[in-house]
Amino acid sequence: MRQQRGFTLLELMVAMVIFAALAISGWQVFDSVNRARERAQLQADNLAVLQYAYLQLQQDMGQVIAYQAASSQKVRLLITLITITIIATTTLMILTTIIQQLMNRLPLCLSHL
Repeated sequence: MRQQRGFTLLELMVAMVIFAALAISGWQVFDSVNRARERAQLQADNLAVLQYAYLQLQQDMGQVIAYQAASSQKVRLLITLITITIIATTTLMILTTIIQQLMNRLPLCLSHL
């Protein structure tokens, strides 16, 4: 009987299939991480814009000079209402983004069932 020196074609094909499956799964993980990073960066950019707008409004409202005591209380009330409105709007935008992300993942979750 002849001594075997190497791998058979079948062994090489099986090894290549296993390597290809590992490469594809690694690529999918890398791609999903990359997409998540891009979405996180977009959300961070949007949040930075909202924070800057809030800061500008806060500075503008802080520079309002009240001419009378009664109008000073009205200005404080107005500043409080604007602040609450901005916080509510920001919260609504964040919740909308979260709902959109969940809706985007829903078909993926349903496909695994």
